Amino acid sequence: MKTFDSKTEATYNGYILTHQGRCGSCSTLLDLAIYLENSMTSSTRICALLYNKYMVQKCLEWSFGFTGSCSEVWFYNTRNTFYNCFGTCIYHLVMNTPFATNGELNDCIRCDEINSGPVFKYEAGRNRRNSGIASEIQRNNYEIYNITHCYY
Repeated sequence: MKTFDSKTEATYNGYILTHQGRCGSCSTLLDLAIYLENSMTSSTRICALLYNKYMVQKCLEWSFGFTGSCSEVWFYNTRNTFYNCFGTCIYHLVMNTPFATNGELNDCIRCDEINSGPVFKYEAGRNRRNSGIASEIQRNNYEIYNITHCYY
């Protein structure tokens, strides 16, 4: 795992690009496999509601298989979102509103993106969008990095 300034530089040095941007706690190939195999937006909410860091991390590790360092970044992301967006997110959870409509995020997802997104992206390195992976949250095509995962 190594961060390069460009895709060209990575390829020149014999590396295979698996996501755009710097590497971080979720940049491992195991975490990539987790992102590729799971729709996590709804399921991570269940883990996020658990009492403490240990329980949330273990839920993320057991439910999905995340590495310890990646589950820790997810814990801090969920905790920060809880503190900053709880009222808004509870409303959307109870009302079962879509995460996004026509590319427009609901207030809960927008709150998470504003308050937790920048630190999560920096610390995690990998996320679904910069890994070219669609999620339960409807996104505009230009928001998802164009990459094909074919490693055989």
